[in-house]
Amino acid sequence: LASLDLGQDEDAMALFLVKERAMGERSFWAPYLRSLPVAIPQAATMSEEVLAEAQDPDLYAKGVERRQQLAARFEQLAPILSKLKELVEAESGGAQKPRRWPRFNLAWRGGDREATNHGGWEEEDFAWANAVLSSRALTFRGRRYLAPIVDFFNYQPHPQPRAAASGEFYLEHHQLGEENLLVLSDRATSSGGQVFEDYGDNSNSLYLDHHGFVPSENPFDCVHTTLRVDEEVDLASDRQAVLRRLRVPESPLVCFGSLASGELPWPAHVWLAALTMDEASLAACLEPRPSADACPIRFQNPVAGWQHPPTEVALLAGSVDAQIAAYPTSIQDDLAALTSPAGDALPYDQRLVIQYRLSQKRLLKQISLELAAFGAEAEAAVAVEADGQVVGARDAQAMEVEQVEEQAEKPGPAAMPTTTEPGTEQGRAPACDTIECMVEQFNAWVAAQDFPVNKIAAAVVPGMRVGTLATSEIAAEEPYLSVPSAVVMSVDSARQSAVLEPLLRVMSRQTREADFYALLFHLLYEFYVQREASFYWPYLQLLPQLEEIYPPVEFSEEDMRVLAGSTVADSVRQYKARVAKNWQLVQSVAEATAPVFDAVGGLTEEKFRWAHYILDSRSIWWSGQRHLVPLLDLINCQEMAYDPSRVHGTNLDDTGRFAVTLSPAPFQPGEQLFENYGQPNYIYFQYHGFVLEENTHDCVLVSIKIDEKDPGAADLGQLREAMRRMGFYSGVQSFCVSDRQGGHPGSNPRLAAWLALKSGKDMQSDVTEEFHEVLRNKLGQYPESTAGEGNPKVAMARKLVAKEKALLRGILEAGASS
Repeated sequence: LASLDLGQDEDAMALFLVKERAMGERSFWAPYLRSLPVAIPQAATMSEEVLAEAQDPDLYAKGVERRQQLAARFEQLAPILSKLKELVEAESGGAQKPRRWPRFNLAWRGGDREATNHGGWEEEDFAWANAVLSSRALTFRGRRYLAPIVDFFNYQPHPQPRAAASGEFYLEHHQLGEENLLVLSDRATSSGGQVFEDYGDNSNSLYLDHHGFVPSENPFDCVHTTLRVDEEVDLASDRQAVLRRLRVPESPLVCFGSLASGELPWPAHVWLAALTMDEASLAACLEPRPSADACPIRFQNPVAGWQHPPTEVALLAGSVDAQIAAYPTSIQDDLAALTSPAGDALPYDQRLVIQYRLSQKRLLKQISLELAAFGAEAEAAVAVEADGQVVGARDAQAMEVEQVEEQAEKPGPAAMPTTTEPGTEQGRAPACDTIECMVEQFNAWVAAQDFPVNKIAAAVVPGMRVGTLATSEIAAEEPYLSVPSAVVMSVDSARQSAVLEPLLRVMSRQTREADFYALLFHLLYEFYVQREASFYWPYLQLLPQLEEIYPPVEFSEEDMRVLAGSTVADSVRQYKARVAKNWQLVQSVAEATAPVFDAVGGLTEEKFRWAHYILDSRSIWWSGQRHLVPLLDLINCQEMAYDPSRVHGTNLDDTGRFAVTLSPAPFQPGEQLFENYGQPNYIYFQYHGFVLEENTHDCVLVSIKIDEKDPGAADLGQLREAMRRMGFYSGVQSFCVSDRQGGHPGSNPRLAAWLALKSGKDMQSDVTEEFHEVLRNKLGQYPESTAGEGNPKVAMARKLVAKEKALLRGILEAGASS
């Protein structure tokens, strides 16, 4: 390689990686190379359609630019790759059969590449090598290094807050010497615990662009925001001149992190100063040689200690709120996209960009709330959750909040062991054979855990199996439950298990959904192996078995006939296929699961399906991760007449040790407490096994295809360009149609745009008739009579179909009468 004409060290490293991998077992680094991931999703290798779903023009532009650079570099280096191939093959003397390598996915190439194994010298291999370097290489004094073992440490921000320091924190803990690389732990880690590292002062955009993941927590994340003034405001020429002189655009793109630290990026400071300084200061700053006293903004870099004056707060708030409003999807839309049946089946790179845009919106919402707090009167007590729900207390609830905060300052409950050895007495309770006994044991267990706030108790509820009753009067929007993290089953508690650690380590190398499997194996181990010896047993024994609830994932083909005509039938089949595929993955690591589950007859598919369904139906999300939350997940779902739009939300308090939930409505002692999940009935049915009678969030899933016979497909080139411009990347689009706002298609701009494209009309045209034709065709797909009559197992499926048909007819009738 030293004799070759290479333009940069990165190219030499990439070619070296390709060559060493092609050598197979003859390479000194073969064991390390085998451990490297085959798939590394990065912005440069994603398709434009997927990259656009990140809803970040800056990330999109960087991804496309890096892709073009990658393609150009490969073209330049192709002759060198060919020469290297000849050398490697000559050295082997034909004694070793060339190894076949999994093809690295260059999604932007589309479907023209065969997704089979190949010889290891193609563009995909060069892209794979660059992805490895981009995501794993360390940089010291401008040079790149791949360090086996060191690059296995996963990311987690440091538990102690720290200021950004341009990467110095990482370099302090990674010291390159003449003959070795010394790695110092940046935090205490117990024996058997996973070693994490803080990678430095990087944004989520960088982690997605280069590393192929999106952190669930990142104190150094920032969101690109365009600062702008209202169109009605005239940006005077002297203010424009000051901005030009200080080399800041009139509408700068600034990456904002949380404002709680009192810091602002330098361009934002300049922009705000230019827009708010008085006339005398403006004139002084435009002088050829202004003094530092007369125009301090030209000589100082006051990025810290921003005092948030009201005028500047209003300017920033206008820009931030405008960006929030400009997103084509909301936080709730993104959450639904990740947790819906279709979202569960999404490819990893597509889920990744949705997770990214969700993190960006949450941060932007946090900044908006911080600005609102800066602008509010000091005595106002307003706190709003990042997802748009109230999480702070109102004045009438101040005493309760003070009580919670006082508890939070005290040492939390001692972390209970996640497991105990089978046969020990810890966690053991007398065996129960009735649901009433289980509920009694559960309530006693909860009482022993010292919840800071708990105003509910589990109870047997006829027709609903188990629910929760208020134990005292509860006001709307007051905290009624604060669950200690120590009793929550989570990825973190799973990783504390020495028994599970080898299995979880194996899964982390098999899939990028390792967190899901960590919680799944945690649940399986505690329920089937530990049982009464488990700390969690009083909670676990209350979980329903599949035969008790018979969810759609258990439907036979005969049962599926009930869903004939409903798009939900396809969704359920996709869900069942995904569960089956996940089971195949678990079977592939049988050697790792055997030591954990052999004592109880092994890990069977039936046990796996149960645990999978429990996670899908009962997980509560915060900080981007699933959690099984005792007591909270016993609350039944119902839309509250008090405020039907109010949707459940649970969040960690400021200490990070308690999961706090606010009441959606007033409840009296002894009254069953409900939460509204804010989902349509098809989601409730598929994942929870029930259908709500009253549900203002309900809608019918309808798939609309543009085919070659449609007027809009007369010019395919023009159609594709219009689809790309509007963010449609498939010829089949699914919409959930409802009777809200009269069921008019104009209430859903994307639906109206898709129907206009399909019919060949312009975007301002009325597409009501086209919409109604789609609904009539949809109704015609249902059979005249629904199967399954008299079968109680499919009663909810029959109810769902009946509600879908009624909703579709209601929209058509409303349209006919208008």
